[in-house]
Amino acid sequence: MRSRGNLDICAGVIRLLTLQLFLAILALIFFASLFPALAQDFDRGGQLFNEKCSYCHSLSPQMGPKLAEPARGQVFEREAAREPDVDWSVEIGEDKRGPHLKGLFGRPPGAVKGFPYRITLETESPVWTDADLDYWILNHARLNDADRLDLITYLKRATR
Repeated sequence: MRSRGNLDICAGVIRLLTLQLFLAILALIFFASLFPALAQDFDRGGQLFNEKCSYCHSLSPQMGPKLAEPARGQVFEREAAREPDVDWSVEIGEDKRGPHLKGLFGRPPGAVKGFPYRITLETESPVWTDADLDYWILNHARLNDADRLDLITYLKRATR
C-alpha cells in the first residue's frame, strides 16, 4: 500500500513539472513575439542602410547635408523663394541631402540644428520611436516588413 502511495506522489510531481515546463515554453514564445527586433539581422540592416539611406543620411553629425548642387539648382531656387531666411547655397560636410541620424531614437522629429527641413515630419510621439521610424521607412524607402525591421535594428545600434 505504501509503495503505491509513493508512486502516486512521483506521478503527481512529474505532471506538475511537465506543466511548469510547458508554461515556461509558452511564456518564452510569448515574450519572444513581443521583441521581434531581437531576431533581426543587424548586418542585413547595415547593407540596407548603405543601399537605401546613405545617399541622404549619415550616421555622424560631422557628415552633414550638402544643401546645394548645380544640377538641381532650380529646386533650390524654389525652396529659397519659400524660405528666404535659409542659405540654400551653403555646403556642410559631405554630399548628404538629409539630416544625420546620430541619436535618432529619442530625438524629436526635425530637431537637427542647422538642417533646413523642407517637409513637415509628423510622428505619433514627440520623439522618434521604432513605430514612427517603421512608418517613415515604409512610406519613403518602400522596404518589406523584414527589411524594415532589419534596418531599424541596425539603426538602433548604429545611431547611439
